[in-house]
Amino acid sequence: MKKTLLNFGLSFGLTVFAVNTSNAQWVAQTSPTSQILDQVVFKDANNGYALGVMGPSPVVFTWIKTTNGGATWTNETSSTITYGPFSMFFTDANTGYAGGVDAIYKTTNGGSTWTSVTIPHSGGSFAVFSMYFFNANVGYACGFDYVNNVMFMLHTSNAGASWSAVVGGTGASIGSRNIDCIDASTCYVVGWNGGNGIYKTTDAGSTWTLVSPSTFGDLRSIDFINSTTALGAAGGSGIVRTTDGGLNWTQVTNTSGPNYDISSVSFLDATTAVAVGTGVILVSGDAGLTWTQMSTPSITTQEMNSFHFPTSTVGYAVGSSGTILKYNGSVGVEELKNSLLTQVYPNPSNGEFTVKAVKNFNTIEVLNVTGEKVYSADLNGAELKVNLENQPKGIYFYRLTSDNNTVKTGKLIIQ
Repeated sequence: MKKTLLNFGLSFGLTVFAVNTSNAQWVAQTSPTSQILDQVVFKDANNGYALGVMGPSPVVFTWIKTTNGGATWTNETSSTITYGPFSMFFTDANTGYAGGVDAIYKTTNGGSTWTSVTIPHSGGSFAVFSMYFFNANVGYACGFDYVNNVMFMLHTSNAGASWSAVVGGTGASIGSRNIDCIDASTCYVVGWNGGNGIYKTTDAGSTWTLVSPSTFGDLRSIDFINSTTALGAAGGSGIVRTTDGGLNWTQVTNTSGPNYDISSVSFLDATTAVAVGTGVILVSGDAGLTWTQMSTPSITTQEMNSFHFPTSTVGYAVGSSGTILKYNGSVGVEELKNSLLTQVYPNPSNGEFTVKAVKNFNTIEVLNVTGEKVYSADLNGAELKVNLENQPKGIYFYRLTSDNNTVKTGKLIIQ
């Protein structure tokens, strides 16, 4: 998911999102297709699109639309967009862009009709895989020339009336697959030269330089929340994070926990982020440092490719086999952070645990499987060392309580 101007105004304004793990309401929607869905984008709370492409022979494009908040989806056809779309981006409820082959299409009436602008090129055939508009006029697109086997970047400063191109790179297997901008002139792309690097422009796309080679394989998406901090979806390497503008990256999943194959990751506000991948949807409440798996229906064994939150309490995720999930949230972001910022680790352990909790949790109790209390203490701040080495191996349960009787529980394993 990319931050749309529809949700964030014409800059990176921060919106409080109501994603919650304990009361997550991801539910499966009825889909009109069994084809893969690669992207979902909403232009307002009710109207959205999901896109997908399968190939190479034959190439099958899927383009479906909802006008009632995902209650029903219908197949969308367009005589204008004859090959595509691969990607979409809306700057407001009426103005949107779709990336096809050798053309970018624009709508000014919410998608009822589309007009095309030819992409400048010489002898190639360009597929537009990703688009990003920083404001109503300044936008970028990236993709792949699959005739000449090179990547390309496009830039507009006049709301898509015309586009300039930068073409380069050799031996690219996938071209540039995802783009994110932190201001009108500074953008990053991933998936360049077969996914072996993160490239950056500071001059509105005229030149691109290698910021960092990818040591995690093919990065599938990237999202900066400010000029220094970003998250990346690294496929089978999980989620990676930078705090120095992309120079250095560290894994924040797949290190000591489950192995996640992540397709897309994005911030929802300064500290809340969501990621989707094969059979999983994850959420973070501490700017991507730690992640918790959200509750999803059994259909989420599919590869989830993209997500979008058009409002503060509603989100959508799409993936393989036409999978569409909808999230209805009801609990505010503070409750989310209270849940996610409470950590008990290592778990399992030999009986020694560290408890980190937000300040409103002030006591902890540990019970065995029969309900007998075997440990209790005041947290006295945000961190406590718990020693249960004198207890038998097995399963235990902890309970954190605050002054206002908020309770969080979890499982401990001594082995």
